[in-house]
Amino acid sequence: EMTANDAIAHVRAITEAHEGADREALELVCGMAEKWASLPDGAEEVVVERLRQISAEGWSAEHDDAHQAGELTSAAQSYITSAFLGGFGVTPSCPPKIWPWDDSWWKPSSPLRDLAKAGALLLAEMARIKRMGDG
Repeated sequence: EMTANDAIAHVRAITEAHEGADREALELVCGMAEKWASLPDGAEEVVVERLRQISAEGWSAEHDDAHQAGELTSAAQSYITSAFLGGFGVTPSCPPKIWPWDDSWWKPSSPLRDLAKAGALLLAEMARIKRMGDG
């Protein structure tokens, strides 16, 4: 399993190949990850997931900036709902109605993993808001 330090090193290495907003977003996330490495349990999982979304899924700053209608927060809320239901042993077979994207992107797992996904989506939304100057 990848640790936060492993993920930071990986993303720092690929940051060199990016320019502009993508590079700034990667540097922002790495900076946050380095600061968060000493936070309580749970924070590391969120940061590692956000770094995974950027490095493995390719969700760039430009990609996130296109989601201006609350999609990132709606997706986060969907995973929070899944984590809540998971506490009762229920794994949703389909996404909640607020899920903003195609059902094929809905990938619930365990409550802890779903909360990490939700937190990472919220980090993406926070970075988007900062870039837009709407903070």
